[in-house]
Amino acid sequence: EWGGHLVKGQGGVQADPKKARDVLAPVCKGGRQAIHAMACFSWSKFIEGDQEAAALAGNACGVGLGEACLDLAQRMLSGKGVPVSEEQATGLLLGLCQAGTPRACEMLAPMVLEGRGTKASASRAAVLWRTACEGGRMGACSPLGEAYAEGAGVPKDPDAAYGYVALACGHEGGSSVCPRAIELKKAAEAAKPIAKETPGVLAREVIQTVMRQTYPALQECYDEFGKGRGKLLIRLNMKATESNPLLA
Repeated sequence: EWGGHLVKGQGGVQADPKKARDVLAPVCKGGRQAIHAMACFSWSKFIEGDQEAAALAGNACGVGLGEACLDLAQRMLSGKGVPVSEEQATGLLLGLCQAGTPRACEMLAPMVLEGRGTKASASRAAVLWRTACEGGRMGACSPLGEAYAEGAGVPKDPDAAYGYVALACGHEGGSSVCPRAIELKKAAEAAKPIAKETPGVLAREVIQTVMRQTYPALQECYDEFGKGRGKLLIRLNMKATESNPLLA
């Protein structure tokens, strides 16, 4: 733990690469337990040789250190210290994603979409992006929104498209997708059906409005002058209005 603080400059200590290396190296060589794995992975950041660093990351990954496994997967994709193998990287990322590592899901999604190291599948890619997005990886929300905009692997849904891209826009560092969010918002609004009112429906609404505004005033007028016949006519007219299917 002390060595890790020296690496990252955390825990109230100043980063000191040389001292960190001196602390981590002997711990790393002490065995394969989790504490040694963490030390090895931290120490790998100071190793100049890619192959040795990759070996240290691999050892740490082998005892279940997720961060080391992500690093190893990236090395498998870039060929940094290990042979390039998209198949192995895909398998490693899939295991991490299923174990609850959103970043692994985010890394795996475009590979699945493009068929790199596995069979191409837009629907599986969308599931991975959703898992990553809902797991807090805001960078995965934007491609998920685009999937909904295009209907790629998911049903086309303008509202969902706007919602996910807007979510990415609202996150720190997501301003680059904000113009796209505005475009999708307009598209979502344009896609909403416009209510089609028939002439009969419109006429009924107009007449009902007039009746509601007029009859109370007339009723008050006749009440004031005490003309029973007039009040009777008002009541009859209102009853006729209520029974008219056009005005119902």
